[in-house]
Amino acid sequence: MIIFSTFKDNKPILFLVTTPIGNLNDISNRAIDTLKIVDIILCEDTRQSMILLQKYNIKKPLISLHKYNEIEKAKKINDYLILKKNIALISDAGVPVISDPGSYLLNELYKMNNDFSVCPIGAGPAYIHALIISGWINKNNYFGGFLPHKTSEIIKEFKKIKKFDMTTVCYYESVHRILSTISLAKQILGNDTKIIIGREITKINEQFIIGTLAEIDQYFNFENKSVIKGEFVILFTDFEKNTVNEEIIKLKISEYKLQNKNNKEIISIIIDEFKLSKNYISNLVYKS
Repeated sequence: MIIFSTFKDNKPILFLVTTPIGNLNDISNRAIDTLKIVDIILCEDTRQSMILLQKYNIKKPLISLHKYNEIEKAKKINDYLILKKNIALISDAGVPVISDPGSYLLNELYKMNNDFSVCPIGAGPAYIHALIISGWINKNNYFGGFLPHKTSEIIKEFKKIKKFDMTTVCYYESVHRILSTISLAKQILGNDTKIIIGREITKINEQFIIGTLAEIDQYFNFENKSVIKGEFVILFTDFEKNTVNEEIIKLKISEYKLQNKNNKEIISIIIDEFKLSKNYISNLVYKS
């Protein structure tokens, strides 16, 4: 599990800085200030980035980082972080990592080093801030907004997204329900499903936690309830898949047939118990 409290950890920071998509004036004061204070700037094309940097009189060492050298450059960038260097990552235009370099770099850095923070700047909605720090390689994302209030509706939502393949799913949740929602997600999505919790994004108490549902459920419930404050973003991916031994299902079918249940009843019971497709279960029932 990876945890960083961006502005309280006193660790070197990798800033993910959003740049203008066209008009060079479309940049935040915070983004400019950040690019001025970092030690190194990673950019896709140094020639393209120099146009923006020269406009704002920013003079920093530049390292080219593009889709062909992300993994190769990870060790060198990690060495800078070990030396306590603060680094900014920008793309030629827009939000870094989103269809631009960054995700493979972050994925490699998280494997090598837990002693740094990642800080997204100017990435638009809160869920995009959490998405770009993830290091997840998935190309698709689904934004579900605020989770429903009723538990039955949350269950329905989680069962729906569990069918998604190679997709990152993003939600907002309130401080009052974050514990119960994580517990419910663990039950439905599985212990090994990957999750990111982001809270108080862009504020002084900004924090990100990356792990599995089992790890984060334990962290919140047993280790550090003091962090349960603020506004939360939740991201899920790599949903744990049901892995059921077919022989176990066949034994269940035999048991229910000995109880004189008809095929239709058995199919309904098995589907509810194992959450598998009707066609698959029906085929096993009629063959048994």
